[in-house]
This record gives sequence, structure tokens and C-alpha cells, in this order.
Amino acid sequence: MSDAPPNSSGSNIGLKVDLKPDFGFLRSPSGILTCVNIILLFLAWVIMAGWKDNTLWSPWIVSQVSYFLFMTVTTWLVLSILLVLFILKIHTKILINWPLTLSIFCLTSSILLIISSIINANEARKWRIYANGGVNGLAAAAAFGFFASFGLAIQAMFSFKEYRNPV
Repeated sequence: MSDAPPNSSGSNIGLKVDLKPDFGFLRSPSGILTCVNIILLFLAWVIMAGWKDNTLWSPWIVSQVSYFLFMTVTTWLVLSILLVLFILKIHTKILINWPLTLSIFCLTSSILLIISSIINANEARKWRIYANGGVNGLAAAAAFGFFASFGLAIQAMFSFKEYRNPV
């Protein structure tokens, strides 16, 4: 016997959520770009976190590193949650214009991530002569940040095209 009270038609009141995964989203350009961006952001995050932990002179540039880590981790986390929402089709239960939302998020994240990557690339260039090769991790993280920001910009373009021309 169910604990939910029946309504006038005799059926139970409640939402039926079918969590059967649909991997069709991963075959779309937006799904492929989401996966690529998640991988690029994860690599930028791991490289920067590893460089920060193994560097003795990172306190001089801690604010730049923290901003880059914040941008990569936050964007990675939001894209991962959105990927799960799209694969499990939970996004159909929430009445939001998803292509426009994803386009605005990706464009904003791309702009902020390219700013943080420019700052890190400049710090790597500036400290290169003092560190004797110790900024390679910083430069690599900045490079993956650039790649991820370009991927996010392309994903924003595809999402905006989907918004303008719904299927």
C-alpha cells in the first residue's frame, strides 16, 4: 500500500521521473563539445593544482592562481552537472530555455577563463627568467585554459544557433 493519498481518479499524486540514460546528446555537436570542454578544464585544473602545490614561490602569485583555479573548477562542475542533466533527460522536467542558458553560460565562462589564462600566461612569461623552468606547469595550465575558453566559445555559438533555429 502506498503512503501517498489517491486523487479523485484513484491514481497516486507524484512526479514520475524516468532516469533511463539517453546518450543521444553525446552525439550532437553540443554534447561532443561539452565532453571536450570538461576534459580540457579538468586538465587545466589538475596541472595548475599540481604546479601550485609543488612550487615554493607561488605565494607571490597566489591571487592569479586562485582565480584561475576558481574559474576552471566552477566551469568544470557546472558543465558536468549539465551533462548529467542532459544525459538523464532531467532538463525536460525543468522549464528553462536550455539552449539560451547554455549559450550565455558558455560565453560568460569563456570570457572569464580567457582573462585568467592571459593573466597566468603573463605571469609565466614574467617569472620564466627567475624560475629556470619552474613555470612550465603554469604555462601549460594557461595553454589548456586558452583551449578550453575557445571550446566554450564554440559551444556557445552552437547553443545560440540551436536557440535561433530550434529543431
